[in-house]
Amino acid sequence: MRTLEGGCSVPIGVETRWIDGKLRLRATVVSATGTDAVDAEVIESVTSAEAAEELGKRVALDLVCRGADKILDKIHAARPAPETTK
Repeated sequence: MRTLEGGCSVPIGVETRWIDGKLRLRATVVSATGTDAVDAEVIESVTSAEAAEELGKRVALDLVCRGADKILDKIHAARPAPETTK
């Protein structure tokens, strides 16, 4: 989520699970209307926290290649501008 600049108000989902000693990472980015979605999944041997983080970055880049950046750009553009204090 960090690579995609996601947070609690952005529709990004991530699921991880250990399967036969390998880490499965599934991720999805969904439009605000729910009509568009991009998914990615990788199953790979991971032996450290650093390797797991790199796996997450690769999945995020895969999502971007599949169009997640366009979905996220629309979501960010639709947000109201933050109010400034005077």
